[in-house]
Amino acid sequence: KGNARALIIVLVLVMSQRLSGISAVMAYSAITLPNEKIWGLTPDGCVIVYGVSWLIIVVLVVFLVDRFGRIPLLLVSSTGCAVSMLAASIWYALNSPNDFVYPWIPFLAFFFYGVSFMLGLGPLPTTVQGEMLPPKLKAVASGISAMVATGSSAFMMGMY
Repeated sequence: KGNARALIIVLVLVMSQRLSGISAVMAYSAITLPNEKIWGLTPDGCVIVYGVSWLIIVVLVVFLVDRFGRIPLLLVSSTGCAVSMLAASIWYALNSPNDFVYPWIPFLAFFFYGVSFMLGLGPLPTTVQGEMLPPKLKAVASGISAMVATGSSAFMMGMY
C-alpha cells in the first residue's frame, strides 16, 4: 500500500514535469522565438543562454533542496512555470506572426520558465523517486516512470 502511494506520487511528479511543456520548449524554442535579435542575441544565441542558465540553476538546487525542502521548491517551480507560460501565451496571442511588439517578452518568459523548471520540476521527480521507493521496486518504477514521461512528452509535443 505504501509502495503504491509512493509510485503514484512519483508518476504524478513525472507527468507534471513533462506536461509543463519542457519538451516543446527544449525542442522548439529556437524557432518559436521571434526571428529578431534580442539584446544582440539571435534565437539560437538565446537558446544557448537558456542552457547555461539552466545548468547554473540546477547546480544551485543541490544546496537549496535541503534548506527549503522539496515541496516548497516544487510549488515555486510549478507556479513560476505556469506564470511564465501564461506570459508567453498572452504575448503570442496578441502579436501577429510578422509584426512583433516587445520581442523580448517571449525570451524573458522562456528564460524564467527554464529557471523555474530547474528549481524543482526538472531535478526533483527523479530525486523523489530515488528517496521514496524501496530498492527492490526502483528498477520497475523507473521503467514505468520512463514510459509515463515519454507518453506525457509525446502528448505535449502533439499539442504544440
